[in-house]
Amino acid sequence: MAREMAVRVGGIFSAQVGVAITGSAGPTPEEGSRVGDVWISVYRSGTYPTTRPFEFSGDREKIKEQAVVEAMKMLLEILEIK
Repeated sequence: MAREMAVRVGGIFSAQVGVAITGSAGPTPEEGSRVGDVWISVYRSGTYPTTRPFEFSGDREKIKEQAVVEAMKMLLEILEIK
């Protein structure tokens, strides 16, 4: 799902990149996912999306924060910015 979301974001906004985060930040599990199970996908036009699963811990805000940090790391990686 995250992969498709990232590609669609790029297409909807005519952008060269798309980033998507999905999963469960809590406080309760969602449809078969444990709290903290998160998928992040980054798409760059002309490439296959990079998608990774993560298992974060903490409360809802901490999980969301960790997801954003990892998404930014992935974005910098795919853009080859060091």
